[in-house]
Amino acid sequence: MTVENVPTSLATFHDLVASVGEVLPGSWDLKPYGEDNWACTLFDPDRKMRLFFRPAEWKDATRIEIRGELPKDSRGQEPYLPSLPTGHRMPSIKVAGSKSPDQIARDIERRLLPDLIPLIEEALERIAQSETYYTKVTSVAQEIAQLLRVDIKPDAKKVSFYHSPYPPFTENIGSANIGSDEVELELHLAPDTALAVLSMLKKRGG
Repeated sequence: MTVENVPTSLATFHDLVASVGEVLPGSWDLKPYGEDNWACTLFDPDRKMRLFFRPAEWKDATRIEIRGELPKDSRGQEPYLPSLPTGHRMPSIKVAGSKSPDQIARDIERRLLPDLIPLIEEALERIAQSETYYTKVTSVAQEIAQLLRVDIKPDAKKVSFYHSPYPPFTENIGSANIGSDEVELELHLAPDTALAVLSMLKKRGG
């Protein structure tokens, strides 16, 4: 690609990015951000890797910024990475918009991926841990909700039990906050009910 062929429209910019995806190792899909937005991504679903592309200057692709993006968990949240301190951006590079797709792909492989891949691997490991946590917590929450006959959101980790007469409870009595290793109960009980609950717990604990 010569200097004269620097992308001058959204369509030609996206075509260039798509061509880069065809050259890069892997299976990359182009995902534009909107009809009037030059920014776009290349996404490799097999490696959960996403590369963000945009002109370094507004609608001027003389130079192109390429930045890695973290994968997200099932709740749409990016994982916290201890190796990426707060305030530090994901690895990024800038390349000349006059370069060919092959040249841009080589720049990505040489200058971006060595820093990006370890972060992606760390992110996927932490996402796997968080998904295990979500599964365990929501399972316990659903069991508690079924026991108390209340409705909760599918991904809830707190069960509130208010305004329902659960024998021997006939008033607002509190909530259950579910963690991976314990359930924290917050109860608001009449004195005789509190004594009955504590007596039951003492008997269970020996």
